[in-house]
Amino acid sequence: MAAKRDYYETLGVSPQASEEEIRKAFRKKAMEHHPDRNKASDASERFKEVNEAYQTLSDPERRSNYDRFGHAAPNGGGAGPGGFDGFDLFGDSARSSTRSSEARRARARGRGREATATSR
Repeated sequence: MAAKRDYYETLGVSPQASEEEIRKAFRKKAMEHHPDRNKASDASERFKEVNEAYQTLSDPERRSNYDRFGHAAPNGGGAGPGGFDGFDLFGDSARSSTRSSEARRARARGRGREATATSR
């Protein structure tokens, strides 16, 4: 797989570009590379790159992460949908495991009371 291009380079703007400059550059590049307008064999792929760059750079949080970490940024520097977010590695499964452990302990305590009540 080829290395991803820098998002600022993809849109043709500087890292200090304003939101307005990024939006204008995106519109220009999107029109230039849209597959309905550009019949080049790589137009569709270039259009996707431009869209991905804009999605990241137009969101302040994702842009900040991209500026700090590049394409390895959590939540968006190119990870794409379902990518590794880095902060909730065991999240749901750990909580689920904790809940089932608590339920087992509660059931065990309940059985202990029943056994004590029947032996009296």
